[in-house]
Amino acid sequence: MFLEQLINFYNPGDVVVAISASGSSPNIIKAVEWAKEQGSLVIGLTGPKGAKLKSHSDVCVMAPTAPYELIEDFHVICMHTMVTALKEAYGGAQ
Repeated sequence: MFLEQLINFYNPGDVVVAISASGSSPNIIKAVEWAKEQGSLVIGLTGPKGAKLKSHSDVCVMAPTAPYELIEDFHVICMHTMVTALKEAYGGAQ
């Protein structure tokens, strides 16, 4: 499911951010494996048991909590932090 979307929108040099609370979603893993084959940098966001996604990521941030609701909240904070850092690095909120 995610692989087809990635194939359609991927451009060489893209960074792929993969989010999976369990870290073992077959659809996410398949897409990440394809992205790695293309030479993409992969950032993984997962829960504390997300070793499968971690092993396929260049950088992996694992939530320090087990309930899925809190893992998802942690991922939202991570995404907001990444977007803020990118905006600052590339000239502010334009």
